[in-house]
Amino acid sequence: MSGKTTKRATAKTGTRKASVSRKEEKDSDSVVEALNSKPNAENWKSALPIIKKSGARYYRIFYDSGLKDKDNLKKAYAVLYDGFYRRLFKVPVIEMHEGKVVGATKYLVGLKINNRQ
Repeated sequence: MSGKTTKRATAKTGTRKASVSRKEEKDSDSVVEALNSKPNAENWKSALPIIKKSGARYYRIFYDSGLKDKDNLKKAYAVLYDGFYRRLFKVPVIEMHEGKVVGATKYLVGLKINNRQ
């Protein structure tokens, strides 16, 4: 009987994913919150390693009120999903550069993430 218990324990631990520590989760949440509050190049660069490490594979862009002018683009966001289409992050689609709005999908393309529209 003890042999069966050992085999099950080994099989379960072999298939179990490594869990993310709470500290790493809080750090990633704070970085993404900083990115959402102020989408500048510095915050994007600090968020990229966390997004890459999260295993994001797909993103989808949402425009809340349609895209009639550039001001509506400031309200647009992208939702990042993993391989099982579980929601990971909500990030802005823009980058503020010297007071101007610049598209930030270049960061998502650099991560080799697919757009699922």
